Amino acid sequence: MPADSPPPKREVTATLGQLVDGRYKITAFIGDGGMGSVYRAEHVTIRKQVAIKLLHRQYAKQSGFAERFEREALAAGRIKHPNCVEVSDFGKLEDGTLYLVMELALGRTLGELLKAHGRLPVPRAVHIARHTLRALAYAHEVGIIHRDIKPDNIVLVDHEGDRDFVKLLDFGIAKLVGEAANEVEADLTQVGTTMGTPKYMPPEQAFGKPVDGRADLYSLSVVLYLMLTGRPPFEAPEVIDILMMHASKPPPPFKDKAPGQFIAPELEAAVLKGLAKKREDRFASASDYIEALEDALDAHHAYRRGDRPMPEDDEDPDTASLELVTGAQRPSKVPHPSMSLMSIQAPDWLHRIHHISGKHWAMGIGGLLLLV
Repeated sequence: MPADSPPPKREVTATLGQLVDGRYKITAFIGDGGMGSVYRAEHVTIRKQVAIKLLHRQYAKQSGFAERFEREALAAGRIKHPNCVEVSDFGKLEDGTLYLVMELALGRTLGELLKAHGRLPVPRAVHIARHTLRALAYAHEVGIIHRDIKPDNIVLVDHEGDRDFVKLLDFGIAKLVGEAANEVEADLTQVGTTMGTPKYMPPEQAFGKPVDGRADLYSLSVVLYLMLTGRPPFEAPEVIDILMMHASKPPPPFKDKAPGQFIAPELEAAVLKGLAKKREDRFASASDYIEALEDALDAHHAYRRGDRPMPEDDEDPDTASLELVTGAQRPSKVPHPSMSLMSIQAPDWLHRIHHISGKHWAMGIGGLLLLV
């Protein structure tokens, strides 16, 4: 199955001018994705502009989904952080449609920025990553894992002179859809929404293992790799090949993806630590990752100012630089035998992806863009 297949066309769930639950008037269509449709709306009493997500009706038909949706919405509503899109309300319509009301983030996604400009300057990329990590640090502290960190879930808004102020979307919903799909005979669309986005997926999530906050740090590392080099670490025409690369193949050095571009070895080392196959080899927390990125950015500026001698052009980020920044050893260029393709036990849904053709991989809830 092609890795870049577009999500399938979805049902239309609202019309302009429609009143949702007697409180929210639909004023504009924003976007559509694997889980539902997002609209701009106005609270008719207090005149507040919001974004409202109407979930596809298939979810309301699944036993117990509404109750789990309420639990996840309540959990997401606990996240009160400047870098997180705030969830303010949720409910169920007469026809069974579930909805989620969120802060309206007026900006463009990181995905759109990267499509327009390619790789970003190092300070800008690190700035966006740090903002995203601050959101994750707070969410992890209150017990919420995102599970679908990718450029389309990172909205950049203009806030107090910062053109790249991050608003992170869709906390907790990926887990909710995953639980729902596990209860039915999942088709390819449900598999896509269950598992998130293959290009950014940590090995443990791809192969159905338990996840914690370090899964989000892995996905953020893929995003940062993309921002710095202009390309993701793993590229292949088929979804299954990308997932296998995440599980078994070391990330290529930055110079292979962005030849001729100087990126401090300390920064590359930090990103590689975030991309460790085993979660215990990654940063222990988002806060630790932020600290490493700040130190690496200082080193990058020092090289540029001439305060440090530039590394040799033919020199990889060496073990000493890696240990200095991350406290870890550089990943081996040879996959560990325990992570070889021969020893990976892939889940049933992955085999279905490999054998079924003619359908699209659903790119998950992050395709719902909160922008105008």
